[in-house]
Amino acid sequence: MNFEYGSEAIEHLERRDKRLGDAIDQIGPIHRKTEMGLSAGVVSILQAGKYSPLRRRLYESV
Repeated sequence: MNFEYGSEAIEHLERRDKRLGDAIDQIGPIHRKTEMGLSAGVVSILQAGKYSPLRRRLYESV
């Protein structure tokens, strides 16, 4: 399953950040896969270590 960006969201990003808007125009839409569920996505992020402060707090609280 891919995450679908709506035209309203893309237009908002282009208005808020000119450089990002230029990149969106040059590159086009980015297709990225999404996890099937919220829990699986959170576990994936924690395993990848992208949010290590959050992971550390979770482990310390247990």
